Amino acid sequence: MTRPDLHYLQIADLIAAAGGDPWTIDDSLQEGNGPPEGTDEPPIAAEKAQVRAASRANIAELNATLEGRDAEVGRYLGLEGEGHDGETEIIECCLLAKADTIAALQNATAIHGTYCDAVAAADRPASHTGS
Repeated sequence: MTRPDLHYLQIADLIAAAGGDPWTIDDSLQEGNGPPEGTDEPPIAAEKAQVRAASRANIAELNATLEGRDAEVGRYLGLEGEGHDGETEIIECCLLAKADTIAALQNATAIHGTYCDAVAAADRPASHTGS
């Protein structure tokens, strides 16, 4: 999923604050680069579809939230033009946007990790009991 079109918040600043790029993780999962090749066997194919859907939802929520925060910054900047001091609110919006990006990165990392764990479990040979 693409990054949101923001006018006031800077994607690079949000990625730097989060310590990683949740959009890149999502892109990797959507393109199939994060999932190991040759994993289209059921139930891995079903797991792959679930992971992609969860990742898409995570990024869609992040994008919508950031677009809302960006609009708030714009509104406060407009109020400043009318003589209102919106600096505190703008700083708060920026801090919340960074926190939102951190949470989305954590979610993206967890989603990716869950999928990798499932693939690793599927690749393990079945254990044999008895002799």
